[in-house]
Amino acid sequence: MALLTWDSSRYSVGVKSIDCQHSVLFGLINDLHEAMLKGQAQSQTGPLLRKLVVYTQTHFTEEEEMMAAAKYPNLAEHQVKHHDLIQQVSDFELRLKRMRLD
Repeated sequence: MALLTWDSSRYSVGVKSIDCQHSVLFGLINDLHEAMLKGQAQSQTGPLLRKLVVYTQTHFTEEEEMMAAAKYPNLAEHQVKHHDLIQQVSDFELRLKRMRLD
């Protein structure tokens, strides 16, 4: 069962490439959730978190470039949110690596 379901009427930003990337992010989060539900967290969490970190960084870079080109007025605030989210996921990944080393 999916943790998050992409609903374009709720989440679409009206830019097809960004909506597609957001949908992929939903999928990655659902993959992580599914692994945890199936008891596969030990084997799947690390690779899935790494994939989520890399994809999120790539997505946010592209999204911020588009926002800058469009002169989006709240870009700085959005960049802070992006940075915070990447940091949270990176922190989870680091904690997982430390747990495996102990």
